Amino acid sequence: MTVPDPSASRAVLVGVNAYTHPDLAPLPAAAAAAKRLATLLQDPTVWGLPDDHVAVLDTNISAEDILGAVRDAARAATGTLVVYFAGHGLRDRDERLYLALPDADADHPQIGTLSYLTLRDVMRQAGYRARYRLLVLDCCYSGLAGGMDASTVPSRSDLARALNEPHIPAHDADGDADDYGNLVLTSAPPTQRSFVQPGADYPEFTGELINVLNEGIPGAGPSLSMDRVWRRIRARLREQGSPEPQQFAQNTVAQQIRFHNRAAAKTARPPGPASAMADPPTETRPHEPTARQATPPSQPSAPDRAEPTHQPETPRTRKGVRRRTLVLGMLAVAGPGVGAGVKLWPKFTAETSGTKKLTGSGTAEVAFSPDGKTLVRVGSDSQLRDAATGESIADLPSDQNSIGSVAFSPDGKIFATGGYFDVRLRDSVTGVTVTELSAPQQFDIRPVAFSPDSKMLACGGAKAGMVDDSGNAEDRKDAFRLLDVTTGNVIATSTKHDVQAVAFSPDGKMVACANDHGCWLWDVAGQHFTALPVSEWTHAVAFISHSKLMTSGSGGSRLWDTTTRRIIATLATGETYTMAVTSDGKTLATGGPDGVRLWDLATRRTTGTLTGNTTHSLAFSPDGGTLAGATSKESSKNTHFGVPYDDGCWLWKVS
Repeated sequence: MTVPDPSASRAVLVGVNAYTHPDLAPLPAAAAAAKRLATLLQDPTVWGLPDDHVAVLDTNISAEDILGAVRDAARAATGTLVVYFAGHGLRDRDERLYLALPDADADHPQIGTLSYLTLRDVMRQAGYRARYRLLVLDCCYSGLAGGMDASTVPSRSDLARALNEPHIPAHDADGDADDYGNLVLTSAPPTQRSFVQPGADYPEFTGELINVLNEGIPGAGPSLSMDRVWRRIRARLREQGSPEPQQFAQNTVAQQIRFHNRAAAKTARPPGPASAMADPPTETRPHEPTARQATPPSQPSAPDRAEPTHQPETPRTRKGVRRRTLVLGMLAVAGPGVGAGVKLWPKFTAETSGTKKLTGSGTAEVAFSPDGKTLVRVGSDSQLRDAATGESIADLPSDQNSIGSVAFSPDGKIFATGGYFDVRLRDSVTGVTVTELSAPQQFDIRPVAFSPDSKMLACGGAKAGMVDDSGNAEDRKDAFRLLDVTTGNVIATSTKHDVQAVAFSPDGKMVACANDHGCWLWDVAGQHFTALPVSEWTHAVAFISHSKLMTSGSGGSRLWDTTTRRIIATLATGETYTMAVTSDGKTLATGGPDGVRLWDLATRRTTGTLTGNTTHSLAFSPDGGTLAGATSKESSKNTHFGVPYDDGCWLWKVS
């Protein structure tokens, strides 16, 4: 197969490098990627587009600028039209994708953005004469462009008839009728973010695309189909544990759009029939998905990554195939049901969720006693329950306003509850308050955690009723406090960072603290914070060992070496509100707007899905055999829009 005629083709490349909204980080790598791709496409050893057939937009651009450039290029193209976008991606409640431009509003995706549907329509309508149309999107949630969840995949002839385009033959007697159409490549599935590695020149996905075009693929013949290019990118990103790129193709277009293979030009080949092959037979091997198969993403281990395209979460609705699009990639979305490695409570297997539901009351947090016999749930009402049977033991006295957090002391004698204006230490058997630790005036104490020796309590919170500069209902400054459990005295406090999650290290030497801007390590002896290099919303922290810390938040979950402050591994858990780790450090449970999943920390792969219900708190029993989950519509972790969900508290038996 030949490379499409560059003289009949056009390309528009957009890389947005700066944003005015404080929640949208600058992305100089996006602009650099657009420029580098333009250079490669103009190179005769890759494609050979004439200089005036390539438009690069990267500074002070508007939707009108992009649409105008795409319109002009589409009208002129009779061969291949290529459009590329790199920048932040936003989505609304109806799961519509918006490409963020410099003045985009992260809280209102319709403002300052370019709707994907508008871009698609301009490409399709103005570019009706182009034989092939390729759109590459490197942004968060870019997989929404595919309009996923098709129950059936139409045949080529069915699709051609449905499009009813006058310039397309009505039959394919010689096979030419399938030689046209649209191809969309995306950097991530519909509900996952895309990333720029720390210090990288280009975004993660585009960087791999540039590598393939620049280096070629040895042994792949003189030209590379976009399907082959996509497979190579996908394989590399899988190895890194990065979000899995998606491909959406019409007809055989993924095989028809081709570029010169630089590796072939560098490798001397003896004459013979093999040298004439455009691509080896491995391109359509049975075990690799073809352009008409769905490709579920995997969840392997991954290195450090940063700069996610930050955007408030929206409902996970799923749509059918859009006009002119066939689904090539499918996202494994967590939904109701039970996955591998999960044992149900035998007497409750008739429940559709496969769970043991203890209550339908809103539950903010759950905690097991150190001996595993008692479960405490706090929220709209708070209780002590028998962990084995789930039966209620006692209701907590109504002596504290709005209890939102709970933690057991490691010695098992007491547990702490945080609420409006105070922290209370309670008897672990009766739940009766034994000590009241006052908080600063008008403070809402949320996260609490005991030191390993049960002598100190770390807590964070918010000034209730205050409004900060950005208009948020709560100002969380002055929140971190370290208290003496016996005397109630304040051992240390800090005004440097607000605190929304806390965890003591097993040796008691440091406290991990997190908020919507990142994560910090508090040195107990030195009484100072050290920042971890992460700048995204971090909802949960948990130590695996003295020097290994797990963090979870808007960008998934990461395992850190606290000594070097470097990431050991990244798990593609998606938006994560809460997590729990078994005492042996082998199993991780994550919860969030997509439900609850179990992960094997050795392989860093998911082993089961427990529920699709939004979950705000998780806790493993000490033996790791039982997992408790909690959900409350009043949770402070409801930071983004989400699908409808049920309040309550659940238990699962896990293997």
